[in-house]
Amino acid sequence: MTKILITGASGQLGSVLTEKLKEKYGVNNVIASDLLINSSFNGFFEVLDATDFDALKEIVLKYQITQIYHLVAILSANGEKFPLNTWDINMKSFFNVLEVSRLTKVDKVFFPSSIAVFGNDAPKTQTPQDYVLAPSTGYGISKVAGENWAKYYHERFGLDIRSIRYPGVIGH
Repeated sequence: MTKILITGASGQLGSVLTEKLKEKYGVNNVIASDLLINSSFNGFFEVLDATDFDALKEIVLKYQITQIYHLVAILSANGEKFPLNTWDINMKSFFNVLEVSRLTKVDKVFFPSSIAVFGNDAPKTQTPQDYVLAPSTGYGISKVAGENWAKYYHERFGLDIRSIRYPGVIGH
């Protein structure tokens, strides 16, 4: 049975994705999490700081999670104000997801990346996937590092990690 944990579920991507996953897998099989509870949320919601390894592991074990959609991130605009905080949150939360997934045998991890990995000098159209990664923001740097760690965890431990490089996402 598929049991999904979404970290950062109250964010721009998470709020929409959570509803679609509940439609597909059922409200009882999708556990949303974020730093603050969404009082209007219908379903299972856990307050979670994804930089807390033990708290993340406890939720994964409690619900017998088989897939994690890791959406926690400090994005470019806010990230540039405090680049070290961006690195700490983006990377520590992702490392925790990778390690908890490895240790508890989570089947799949989904990790959104970004075109921010390419930096300012990349072609604006038809950018090849293997173009030089030279990010110009702390957010982009953390996404490149995340892609590399995802590859490492896949090759070293067989963890199934899926990712897509999103373009600029515009919210409502």
